[in-house]
Amino acid sequence: MEYATWVFGSGAHISFLAKDKPVYIEHPRKLINIPTMEASEGVAVYSHPCTGELMMYSDGRNVFNETGFVIDGGSNLIGGESSTQGALFITDPDDPDIVWLVVAPDLTGEQNAGRPHAYGGYKILIEGPGQYRVIEREIPMTNPDRPYLMQADSGTEKLTATHLENQLDVWVAMLVTQGATSRIIFRLLTKDGFAPTAIEYELGWRVGPAGAMKFSPNGRHLAFVEGDQRFIHLFDFDKRTARLSNARSARIPLQSQWNGALSRAYGLSFSPQSRNVFVSARGTLSFQSSVVVGFDVSATTSAALEASGNVAGGISVYNSWSGALQLAPNGWVYMCAGEYVSRIRNADNPPNEVQFDMISFRFDAPTSGRIGLPSAVESTYMPGYLAPRCRLPVVTMDVPAICEGTCSPINATVTPDAKRVVWYFPGSTTDSVVSVTPPDRVCYPKAGTYVANVVATSDNGTSQFQYTLTVNSLPNVDAGEDKSACFGGSIQLRARGAKTYRWSPGTLLSDSTIDTPLLRNHDGPRTYVVTGIDTNGCINTDTIMVSIGPFTGTGQGDTTVCPKTEVQISATGGSGCRWLDNPSITSNQRTVIAEGTRTYRAELSDGACVDTVSVTVRAHAGPGLLRRNDTVICRGDVVDITPVTELPVTVRYERGGPKAAPIQKTQYIVHVTTSQGCTESDTIEIDVEVVTLEAMSDTTICAGDRLVLSAVSSHSVRWTDTSGLPISTAEFRPTKDTTVICTTNTSCVKRDTVEISVIDPTQPRRIDTSTCAGVPLSLVVPSRHGIRWTANNSLAFNADTVTVTPTAPTTYHGREGLETGCYKDVFIAISIEPLRTVHVSIPDLNVESGEPVDVPMFVRATQDTARVRVRLTASSRDFVFGSPSYGDTLISVTPEVDTIYFPAEFFLGTDTIVDVTIAASTDNLCYIIQPDHGRILREGCATELRPVKLGIPLQVELRDRGERIELGITGGMSETIIQCFDLLGRLLVERRLPAGAREHVELSGLARQTIILVRNGAESEQILHQQRE
Repeated sequence: MEYATWVFGSGAHISFLAKDKPVYIEHPRKLINIPTMEASEGVAVYSHPCTGELMMYSDGRNVFNETGFVIDGGSNLIGGESSTQGALFITDPDDPDIVWLVVAPDLTGEQNAGRPHAYGGYKILIEGPGQYRVIEREIPMTNPDRPYLMQADSGTEKLTATHLENQLDVWVAMLVTQGATSRIIFRLLTKDGFAPTAIEYELGWRVGPAGAMKFSPNGRHLAFVEGDQRFIHLFDFDKRTARLSNARSARIPLQSQWNGALSRAYGLSFSPQSRNVFVSARGTLSFQSSVVVGFDVSATTSAALEASGNVAGGISVYNSWSGALQLAPNGWVYMCAGEYVSRIRNADNPPNEVQFDMISFRFDAPTSGRIGLPSAVESTYMPGYLAPRCRLPVVTMDVPAICEGTCSPINATVTPDAKRVVWYFPGSTTDSVVSVTPPDRVCYPKAGTYVANVVATSDNGTSQFQYTLTVNSLPNVDAGEDKSACFGGSIQLRARGAKTYRWSPGTLLSDSTIDTPLLRNHDGPRTYVVTGIDTNGCINTDTIMVSIGPFTGTGQGDTTVCPKTEVQISATGGSGCRWLDNPSITSNQRTVIAEGTRTYRAELSDGACVDTVSVTVRAHAGPGLLRRNDTVICRGDVVDITPVTELPVTVRYERGGPKAAPIQKTQYIVHVTTSQGCTESDTIEIDVEVVTLEAMSDTTICAGDRLVLSAVSSHSVRWTDTSGLPISTAEFRPTKDTTVICTTNTSCVKRDTVEISVIDPTQPRRIDTSTCAGVPLSLVVPSRHGIRWTANNSLAFNADTVTVTPTAPTTYHGREGLETGCYKDVFIAISIEPLRTVHVSIPDLNVESGEPVDVPMFVRATQDTARVRVRLTASSRDFVFGSPSYGDTLISVTPEVDTIYFPAEFFLGTDTIVDVTIAASTDNLCYIIQPDHGRILREGCATELRPVKLGIPLQVELRDRGERIELGITGGMSETIIQCFDLLGRLLVERRLPAGAREHVELSGLARQTIILVRNGAESEQILHQQRE
């Protein structure tokens, strides 16, 4: 009864005990006159183990007695009021005057900054009613070898405990995170206190702080959830060794209204008999609903655990997190949601069959349960736990399973100190009995699972015990419909619904102890009773009447199947059978092949009785697959193997398809299936003809020389020119560059070509060109045979491109094809053009601040006309050129001095001297450009009488072009940023323009309604654009 009274949230106080006696009640009572404690999440409570009266409670920061005063040494604990499982009280295994408190860290509370993120233990001495004192503080729980709590590993907000089989010693489980991984730490509490060592289990991943961790009430399982994930993790637990095994995880199913958003799992609780585990979860902050999902603990794999998940219920009260779940001592699971408290009844039923009460009860404002509930060591709920410690009367009872409508003997013992015992058997014919001795038997008229309660009272107090009794259903024994048989004939009887049977009377039956006895030599009407017994030993009966009547056989197997399918047909009844289409077949069953529509008839006999039965087997129309012949193709060819059928079909290819391009002999199998499921197959073998050919290499000869053509091939070949005319390989004397073709004489034709270069020494190559003196010149002189230049030229041998830098007219001479023994001369004549100079200059200028100015640039060429690209750059952002100076400007320069003006302006700023740099270039290498840069000096200043022009105002013009729009943008001193948003604030398009740019910007891919924002420095314009229909 340590957790019979709950204090939590903002002034929420309830008790699960009756007002006048320590007996658990179904509906908890709201308590008054208990000082209010403020806690957002999990807390700890402790009641007297024997009476259930409240003794202490804690929010993780302080420990209060039942009157609301902080106990001696119970202030400034390491926890806080915003931890999932803030703290847990545990009764000492030996000393009734000692209570232990384990506190989890608060990792999210605003008032918990600077406190150690670790688990701490506290030892509390009970000195008298309301008088409690902390005698040992801040015991390092997860690192017992470290003397100071600040040295412990960082904890999470997960904390739980369970008893060993002796129901005295306790395992405490805590989850810690260090770096990228997390561990579960187990610490044993015995009569000597906490063990000096801890046992660790490595998880292998990092676990977030929020979310609950619980032992099952029987202590055989451990589970936890993470507040920022959608998974529950479940383990088997060995209470002897504290070892975890059989780890499995399941994804919590999302609700349709969550729309795929990440859910937040928070609360967790097992059912009283540890059959199910429940998780509370909700969507992200945009969703105002939470659900409770149940899972089957007996699932041994992750897949089975996830498949067992079912929604038990839900609540639509808004909270950032779903509420905590906690098993109460009355056997129900509760969920807190602000002013509401929900409840799961019959929690051990399959999750989709439990009863979920969304509002079990409600607190009146300003009272609120917030989202936390008290933690408990739920193994204290197991039968018989409290009685030995409190010296209360003990009742042990063994109630065997019985059958519906029968009575069960009650085998129970009661300790001699019991003065009064009340036996409650709800659902039985005896509702309750008051006696220190149990009733002899209890009868249950209906099947089901019943809970028997026993309340025993002695001078020391009252104890309560619960026992589960199973009443099994009777077997549904069925002997079938009444039958008839001809006089002297036989008939098969058949019973179902049980494990063993006995027929009565056994007269004329082949075996009265089986489910299908044969009745032989029927001599008159008779009623048979069959008694069936199931695996639970429950008994039920049924009757069947067998009368005299005509003999009737039965034909079975009428069906419609695909052609050529084997079908099992049968003719049953009587003792003899003869199939009329083949009298040699006398068995009742036979196998036939379906073709078209055919009716099979059989003559059945039973003594003098004869009957003829028929079975009709029909065949669907087949696909009508047209078979293909095997074929031979050339390598690289493609064959269409698409099947041709009489009916519409679906097609499946075992290899390739519908196009096949094998490189060797290959079999292709095609399956076609009609809508009735009838399938035919075809196998096509495709062989590949292999042809090889390799003609001679490309070659070079002198004009008029004889050339012998040769090739290596798997077959005979022929030679032709590019027009297809045959070539005589014996007397082939080409006089010019020629391409010849070698072709195989096969159906799978293969070709190869030979390039023949013919050198004619009588036809030299000449190249004339020009350049400027001292300017490098690249000459492209392609040659198949290589050019060897004369030594005094110093040009690279066999180079397609050579670079020369002549200073005077020069002729280069070389010989092409010299290495072949047959060559022609190559001459390159280069003439020299004079160099020309282009002068580009900007004078120094004095410019008034804030006034536009045209900056002059003087240009002149020494001779002829030159095309020059120029770009002006200012050393200060205060001095801004207008169009076209921000890009390259192409100008024509003549021998006359020309002046070109560039608009600019000196804006407000701190720079007084600006250097203007000229970047100029030309494509003509014979021109040398000599730039002369200029300098701009600021004059004047800004005053109230003479306002300074800071720049051209930002202007935006929009033109709607249907699926796209155009923006005309002018003005602005800095970079222009264009951003387009939809009505939900999502960014669709962003463009950036340089300072001073005048642009027409095209935008597409916008929403039906688009917000267009144009910003330049402090200036901005916003346009709402509605797309035309």
